[in-house]
Amino acid sequence: MAHSKRSPSPVESKEDFKHENKTFDEMFLSELCGLLDCYQPIFEQVSSELTEMEHGKSEALEPWAGLIYQCFKLNKITNELPFFRIFPTLFSLMRWNKGRKYKDGNDTLDVKHATCALPYCDYFFTENELKSMITQSQLDTAFDCIVESTPEGILGELNKII
Repeated sequence: MAHSKRSPSPVESKEDFKHENKTFDEMFLSELCGLLDCYQPIFEQVSSELTEMEHGKSEALEPWAGLIYQCFKLNKITNELPFFRIFPTLFSLMRWNKGRKYKDGNDTLDVKHATCALPYCDYFFTENELKSMITQSQLDTAFDCIVESTPEGILGELNKII
């Protein structure tokens, strides 16, 4: 992965690292890289445990973070790894919007909720801005999840179920 090793906070990275991303795809890969860096110790532990179970010795065989990164970079992953698609996509949209202020705590929880809901739920009810980001990036259609944010829209969807 060709991006910085340090995973800055979203507020810091929006300003300090804005020069690193000239396109939205670069922004997505930058966010993905930071997320994969956070998960690298888990990848190594799982890989080590699997090789120990299979071969009786403990060693990390694959650079999973790099493999996942390259697969996304080459557009080889669609919905197979929803967490690694949704989470960086939504944070990329927040960073890409130059006038948007990051609200730590609330934004992070909103992204986590969407990341958990979109691939596994038929409906996701949220606030307007997050719905807009989800539909703009077509994550709703990619994961076949109806996203609504207004009381009227939510009631309309619930009435369809009844």
